[in-house]
Amino acid sequence: MKATACIFALVACLAVAVQAQNFDPNSCPGQGAALKNGACSAFVQYFQDHQDQYNAPDDQFRTLAYNAPSPSAACCAAANQFVGQKCSCDGPTLGNAQQAGLTVNSIIAIGRGSPIRCGGSNPCYSK
Repeated sequence: MKATACIFALVACLAVAVQAQNFDPNSCPGQGAALKNGACSAFVQYFQDHQDQYNAPDDQFRTLAYNAPSPSAACCAAANQFVGQKCSCDGPTLGNAQQAGLTVNSIIAIGRGSPIRCGGSNPCYSK
């Protein structure tokens, strides 16, 4: 009985892990998961670790962003695409943040930090 329960628990955990990766890679949630698990993993992790600063004043946030690990060219290309498609303010992306291994605040922080480190702008905050 215990072995059966353990097997069912393992299968359930694996199903959740697979479901978290089952986003369309071209969708905002898919791109967010790819940022976290791909070329931007250290850069994204930094903003996850500092997500409590997502709404810091611009000067303070700029300093925070410059202390992040240097993003590679591949990371910047992926981050610019994610941000440029308004993924950092996209409802389904924010709603699926946890399934993509992210948080709403970290997605907002990535949306603010990527243009600082990679150039470009964030259309979510354009005036």
